[in-house]
Amino acid sequence: MTTNAFGWQRHKRESRVFADPRVWLLAVSFFLLNIGVTTLLFWLPQILKSASGRSDLYVGVLSAVPFVGAAFGLIFNARHSDRNGERVDHIIVASLVGSAGLLLCALASSFWLGFAGLCVGAMGLWGVVGIFWTLPVSYLSGSAAAAGVPLINCLASMSGLIAPYSIGWLYARTHTFSIALSVVSGCVALSGLLLKLLRDPVSPPTAL
Repeated sequence: MTTNAFGWQRHKRESRVFADPRVWLLAVSFFLLNIGVTTLLFWLPQILKSASGRSDLYVGVLSAVPFVGAAFGLIFNARHSDRNGERVDHIIVASLVGSAGLLLCALASSFWLGFAGLCVGAMGLWGVVGIFWTLPVSYLSGSAAAAGVPLINCLASMSGLIAPYSIGWLYARTHTFSIALSVVSGCVALSGLLLKLLRDPVSPPTAL
């Protein structure tokens, strides 16, 4: 009986995660960010091919360069965040950098300016990825974290189903990536700005 009672109480604590607005806010934020990440992972070679008209080999080599920027953004932002002991502002700034880079690519009048925008966009996007997962465990603990983190990840991963198809659909109808990248840029900016709502939690972290 005692074991069953303990198990029931634990189940109640875990189920409260589904009613925690912070969990859903984090899930929506990471979903929007992941639209940008997935877009680059799936469509970067085709974006470069469409803009440059160069050979597949040339495009393949160029496709690696933005991920050098991504690696720099991931490491630099994570280290700077650790030194300052602050997460939310670092995520917001990185998301706005990523958004600005994607928007620059969408509006650029020359290939190399647009390519620079992709590099900046990748740097900002992965700058967020490097520290995002410190947030859920800051607001959740114990069994709540064990339930909340997979929930956030599961919901955010749905962008991997939506983004590639949506970008392809827009490109097929407009014959340009400009509109699609502008939309993605807006999603990435919103992903960071939503986290402003986490600055002053209305209740202490959900715990065991």
